[in-house]
Amino acid sequence: MSKKCPICGSANVVNANGEAVCSACGYVFPEAFEDETPAVTRFEWLGSAPVKTQGYGFAQSRVGGDENRFIASYETKINRASDVLGFPRAVRDEAVFLAKKVRKTTMVRGYSYDVIAGALTLVAAKIHGAVAKPQQVAKAFGVDEKRMMKFYRKTRFALNVNVPIRKASEYIFAYAGRLGLSERVAREAVAISSKMPQGAAPIVLAGASLYVAANKSGFKLRQYEVAEVLGITDVALRRQAHILEAGLQKQSSTVKVVN
Repeated sequence: MSKKCPICGSANVVNANGEAVCSACGYVFPEAFEDETPAVTRFEWLGSAPVKTQGYGFAQSRVGGDENRFIASYETKINRASDVLGFPRAVRDEAVFLAKKVRKTTMVRGYSYDVIAGALTLVAAKIHGAVAKPQQVAKAFGVDEKRMMKFYRKTRFALNVNVPIRKASEYIFAYAGRLGLSERVAREAVAISSKMPQGAAPIVLAGASLYVAANKSGFKLRQYEVAEVLGITDVALRRQAHILEAGLQKQSSTVKVVN
């Protein structure tokens, strides 16, 4: 069959169970294989036999398909519960990353997907300084708290997960560039965050500090833009921004009185 793949341009097209498949990227042609070239056998094409496809598109190996389904099931559960708990994108991504790591171990045996997802989300929340009580996480995932905490402890021990103490300044410098803010604005945001009590989640405090610092410097940012980039809720950002602005105004008034 003399044709090129419309996706990657490769001319290496193989007969995979009667389907014309690009061996380079896995694209499946809409038309059937036309010549008498022998069909590839298991493990001869991209490491494993391609799964039968519907129509055309991309063929995936069974191993890759199982892996993708495994991660997708956790990602769905994690995102759904994180919406309820108000967790930022950093926590969700961390939890999915941890799911990929535990996938390669035997520690998941005997635990439901929901229990595992809940425990991994709690670990991710601790890593990124998000406020999370075990009973709230267990309720969001609809699982038994004791069962979830057992896997939580098991995960931290088996994967040697350390829970660092995150500071708002780390998130400020990490996200300032993505918001198009200069280093000067980022440093102003760090100065603002350092003057405030550290009661809020560090990533929320970072977002509010960036928003306030940007507006003070004449760079107009919308709250929903900051919230979207940092993966936090508009409500959390707005509340913390009000606290920061009130605190800065109070400090400014105190300085004027003293002078």
